Amino acid sequence: MGAFTATLAGGATLQWTNKAAIGAVDRSQPLVVAWSGENLDGYVVFGGGRSVSDVRSAFLCAEDARKQTLTVPDYVLGAMPSAPADRGYLFLAQHALQNPFRAPGIDIGYFVDFSSDWARDPEGTPSPLQGPV
Repeated sequence: MGAFTATLAGGATLQWTNKAAIGAVDRSQPLVVAWSGENLDGYVVFGGGRSVSDVRSAFLCAEDARKQTLTVPDYVLGAMPSAPADRGYLFLAQHALQNPFRAPGIDIGYFVDFSSDWARDPEGTPSPLQGPV
């Protein structure tokens, strides 16, 4: 690949606005996630993961960033295993594949903003994905 020039507008100021209100997630109920920010074009992704013994699981949902809300269905959360505290995480971020660019010598390229807003299960508190099946 040779030298090239490309331009990218600054990233959105994405903020997960109801993160503090999400404690132990009831896996039998949908989970509503809300965000705010400026320059909210494209998509956001919300996901999470668990690690129980040698079994790892994860989910990922995408939504139009301008909607500023996303609901994770109960059937998605219900598929995640129950686990002890500090064995999981939840995150909200801009979709990684929404800023394509062209350059000589490559088929496809993307500018990726890896910043995100996330929460980890604090040790000794209920796990975000712990709850009834």
